[in-house]
Amino acid sequence: MPGLINGHTHIGMSLLRNYADDLPLHKWLTEAIWPVEAKLNDEDIYWGGSLLSMVEMIQSGTTTFCDMYFLWMKLQRELWSQG
Repeated sequence: MPGLINGHTHIGMSLLRNYADDLPLHKWLTEAIWPVEAKLNDEDIYWGGSLLSMVEMIQSGTTTFCDMYFLWMKLQRELWSQG
């Protein structure tokens, strides 16, 4: 079986998985997600969210992903450094 491809990710948001997920989209974004995101720093997003998501993707057979979240340049450098 070939590796899986995830064509649209927000891997840094894995920190917020299931957070207030019972709200309608606009309310979820404006009242729950964006206020929390405003308090996150680069290290939170990178270490807490992005690396966690990359490990989960590796475990599930995902070999390629296209991220749409913050810090993509830093993630790209880290991925290349890891081989």
